[in-house]
Amino acid sequence: MRWSDILERYNKYDDRGFIQEYLKWGERLRKAFNQATELEKIPRRVVFIGVGGSGIVGDIIRDYTYLTNRNIEVYVYKGVTPPRRIVRKSLVIGVSHSGNTIETINTLLKMHEYAPIVAVVTADGKLLEYAERYKWDINIIEPALAPRAGLPQMLGASLKMLNHVFKVDKRITRVAEKLDRLGRKLSIEKRYNEAYRMASFIWGYTPVIYGTAYYIGVLHRIKSSFNENSKVHSYYVVFPEGYHNEVEAYEKYVNQFLPIILRYDGDELDYLIEYFNKEAVRFLTYQMNERDILYRILKTIMFFDLVSIYLAYLRKVDPYVINVINEIKEMRR
Repeated sequence: MRWSDILERYNKYDDRGFIQEYLKWGERLRKAFNQATELEKIPRRVVFIGVGGSGIVGDIIRDYTYLTNRNIEVYVYKGVTPPRRIVRKSLVIGVSHSGNTIETINTLLKMHEYAPIVAVVTADGKLLEYAERYKWDINIIEPALAPRAGLPQMLGASLKMLNHVFKVDKRITRVAEKLDRLGRKLSIEKRYNEAYRMASFIWGYTPVIYGTAYYIGVLHRIKSSFNENSKVHSYYVVFPEGYHNEVEAYEKYVNQFLPIILRYDGDELDYLIEYFNKEAVRFLTYQMNERDILYRILKTIMFFDLVSIYLAYLRKVDPYVINVINEIKEMRR
């Protein structure tokens, strides 16, 4: 496809400039981290409450905790109330970009009487009102066009609160600068950039993301971005668990599915690739070998978020609107 056609679809289907939200991630991560308040005392256990684009923050921090071997337990609850035995000795962090996520608000209201410390990350809304009323710790973020595009603000504020444990204050600036450079490489002004090229390979297929248990948050985010931005079905499978179930589906392979394998040193996914090559299964790989683990996570997410935006252009859909989600949300009120 000619790049002029992509620009035409960008102007027609993305009149809000939704892609530009993702190209500002470095700047917004840096700003959110610098403006947030670090908590002085942090229990050995942290519980994140949130759903959707806000809920992914807890998933990412849980992944980062495992990968960096921090001396802290991170739990993530989405739409359900954690057991009291966990909450009583925990820092509870509620994350809601809009501040009006009913599942998050209701869960926090059930928990705040027996949680020793409650903190919130939000741009506005009812959650901010409750936080002020009950004197919870508050970190107000700059709003994005949509919660999923506001990940760097929510993550930056959450990492700052937990900086006593993660000690990323000196690293954030470097990570943000690298994200700035990545954004310039993948912008709409860069003809046939890497994110667009991957989107063109995926176009017409159902993306299936494969990775290891250390990156569940990343896998879930990629799947969700294809759902929300590209309006396509997608799912992810965690390995080595997938060696005990998912791989058997390739006995009768249907080529409407396109495996995308997230790779890094020591991932034990060579066996899967060897089988795919032997059976001539079409697949893509993405290398995650950056030494800085925080950058590795954010680069991968930012890259695939932009892939999902370019895939939306190829499919002639607006990556911003989420009509079905909003319709069902109204049904649930």
